[in-house]
Amino acid sequence: GQGHHGIIKDGTMMQSTVHALKEGQKADDLFNVGAQAFFTGCGLNMLMHYGTCKAFHEEPANSFARALVACISGGVIQRECKRLKSTLFEEVQDLLLGVPVL
Repeated sequence: GQGHHGIIKDGTMMQSTVHALKEGQKADDLFNVGAQAFFTGCGLNMLMHYGTCKAFHEEPANSFARALVACISGGVIQRECKRLKSTLFEEVQDLLLGVPVL
C-alpha cells in the first residue's frame, strides 16, 4: 500500500517523498520506519513516565520493543492503519501544534 506519506493537508507532496510514493515497497519501508520511530518513542516514554521502568533497556521496555518490531515486521501496524477511515488529523492538529518541541 502506498499510504499518504509526505502528503500535506492541502494535497502538496513533500519533494523528498514524491519518488518513494511511486515505488510501493519503498513507500511501505518508509511507513514502517516512521511507525517504529513513532510507536517506540511514545510507548517507551509512556512506560518510563508511569514508572514501569527507569530506562529503555529494562523490562517491560525490552518486551514492548520486541513485540513492536514483530508487529511491524509482520505487517500488523500497516494492515491496521489501512483499515482507518480517517486519521482525525483535523480534530487533533491544534493540540499537536501546541505541543512544545525541544
